[in-house]
Amino acid sequence: MPADLAARLEALEQRVAMLEGRTADQRAGLEAEERRRIALEMSIRPVAWKPGLTVKVGDRVTYDGVTYETVQAHTTQADWPPPAVPALFVPVD
Repeated sequence: MPADLAARLEALEQRVAMLEGRTADQRAGLEAEERRRIALEMSIRPVAWKPGLTVKVGDRVTYDGVTYETVQAHTTQADWPPPAVPALFVPVD
């Protein structure tokens, strides 16, 4: 098994073990915290643009090696790649 996959599996097993000992409210709070962390990460570290991606203002995506910032919240579409729609994305340095 590749090392990165083994590390991801171990992290997942630790998360499951942690959640098993929690109440439903505690689990919901941890899941909400995880969603916030992912949203923050997406606003800081760009993700690869693809159709069907839900983005909000400030999220960063990469497309053909260029990083773009979202200027209007939307769900990406195949016919609206970042360079074609400046109303949705602006390139960043």
